Amino acid sequence: MSAVKIVNRLLEDELDDLDPEDIVRSMDYGIPVPDNPVHIDNLRTFSLLKRQGFQGTDASLSISLLEYGLAWRELPDEWLFIYRGADDLFHRTTVSKNTNIIREYDWVDWPEFLNTMGDGDAALLPDISQAEWFKNSLPWKIADLINYHGVENVFGSDYAPGFDIVEEPEDQEDDGSGIAFIVKVYDQEGLWGQLRIIADDEEEAEATARREMRKKVAERQTEFNLPTMRFEIEEEGA
Repeated sequence: MSAVKIVNRLLEDELDDLDPEDIVRSMDYGIPVPDNPVHIDNLRTFSLLKRQGFQGTDASLSISLLEYGLAWRELPDEWLFIYRGADDLFHRTTVSKNTNIIREYDWVDWPEFLNTMGDGDAALLPDISQAEWFKNSLPWKIADLINYHGVENVFGSDYAPGFDIVEEPEDQEDDGSGIAFIVKVYDQEGLWGQLRIIADDEEEAEATARREMRKKVAERQTEFNLPTMRFEIEEEGA
């Protein structure tokens, strides 16, 4: 299968029947460091992440990273995770596909944790929802552990410098391929201002607006209360 066809498949989220080694081989198609999948330069934009097959707990990759702080992709022998650390920057780590989750995370109170997956006595797994949980792929199990115990408990402390994930400038150009949205941004003090966003739909416009506001706050361009952020979105000219 050619690299172009594989990348197109990745962009269309048709991952189920792709061989992980084919995905890795496709990385020479416009990827900065194709011989090193975990290199930070491969992870700096959403466009690059989508082309390499990253996915997360939400159907939207940007929401998965900006709202939930987690995404992953499959490599031949391991899973590559990107996660938001305590410094509000992104970090990466890998987890072997052969990981036994019970042994690796033996500090987890598994009966207590599994009780959050369903009803009944979790230690005996009588409930189908708990039993089915073990059939999930490893990234989804880790995502549940992070949601319950926190990312630092699951992945540990990472003292390496973190990195931002941004869109490349051309992805926001008004080339006629998207819709222009006016996004009014509010926090607890009221209306902060508005952004003009080019996106395919309101969901993408909101995710882009959240990213832009996080960037502005991180770069100290504005005083803004991120936890109280909310939006009003409408098409330009509506």
